[in-house]
This record gives sequence, C-alpha cells and structure tokens, in this order.
Amino acid sequence: MIYDIAKSNRWEWFFTLTFDPEKVNSFDYSECSKKLSQWLKNIKNRGNSELKYLIVPELHKSGRWHFHGLFAGCDNMEFTDSGHRDKKGRVIYNIGRYKLGFSTVTKIDDMQKACSYIVKYVSKELCSVTKGKKRYWASNNCDKPVIDEYCVLMPVEEILACSDESKGHLKKVRTDYVDVIYLEVPIYTTNPDFSKRCGRFL
Repeated sequence: MIYDIAKSNRWEWFFTLTFDPEKVNSFDYSECSKKLSQWLKNIKNRGNSELKYLIVPELHKSGRWHFHGLFAGCDNMEFTDSGHRDKKGRVIYNIGRYKLGFSTVTKIDDMQKACSYIVKYVSKELCSVTKGKKRYWASNNCDKPVIDEYCVLMPVEEILACSDESKGHLKKVRTDYVDVIYLEVPIYTTNPDFSKRCGRFL
C-alpha cells in the first residue's frame, strides 16, 4: 500500500522529522505517533488544506523513533534555509512550525528514487516492533492506483520479454505468501486516469 500510494502521486518535498527528548519520549512509538498525528492536523488547519503526505517511521539504532515523508501542497508552510546543502547541492530547509524536534526538508528531483527510498524503511524489524499499531500516515487526498490484476501462466521471463524495461521500472517484492513483480512502463496519454494505472503479475 505504501508503494502504491507513493507511486500514484506527484511529490515535491522529502521530510525528516525527529523528536527532542526533552519534549517527546522518542523511545515510545505510541507517544511519537500521537504527537506526529496532532502536528499534521494542526498544519492542515493553519492554511494548508491542500497538504498531501505519505509518512513512514524509522527506528534508529539508538532506539529512538523518527519519521520520513513525501509531501506536496506545502505552499503555506514556513521553510527556512538551514545553511546546509546535501550531496547534490540542494538547499536543506527546516520547518519553521515544527517545534517537536529537528526537521529537514529537501526538494525532490527524482520521483522514482524518492518513492523507493520511502519504501525501504518498511523492514521486517519495523513490522515486528509495531505489530498492531499504525505503520504509515497518508492524507485523505492522496490518489490511489487503479490496479488490474492478472493471473498469468506464462513464465516470468516471457512476460518481461514483452516489455521494454529500459523505458520503465521493474520492482520485485517478496512476501511470506507470494512474490509480486511491479512492471511499470510509461503510458503516453492525456487521460489522467491512466497515469495512476499499474499492473500486478502474481
């Protein structure tokens, strides 16, 4: 679901949000989750009605929690230049209205890498320590993909031979029950519904 939402939307910014241990017990996942949810609600109510986000948690090796997110519609949020640059020379911003800890914001220039980056945090370790708890935050205005599912008896090699991988993207996901291959190819159309369409070969 995280991958589907990530790929079905156009994102502008990559956020990282941490917690000041003097304000939030960053070892407590439930407390961090509650504080994050309240902050998101407050930001939307402060003139950011078009805000769109997809956020996932990460457990640092220190045992503290922080969150990473893909964002769009941040026109009314206050970004300030931190004075630092990332490896690509892009400005690293801070969020003026984030008072729970430290924040960084960078402009997304590669949608595919940004989507893959956010999904990698959803590890088996994360799933085991958050069992029965909320594992991602997605705003209600996020687009969802239209999914066509096919039961194909052809070998995977033959399926892939029918496409031009150089013009698309191939991702293999192994679960406890089934292996899923996401094969994405560009569709040249002006119909916006097709931009959210994907196929799953099980």
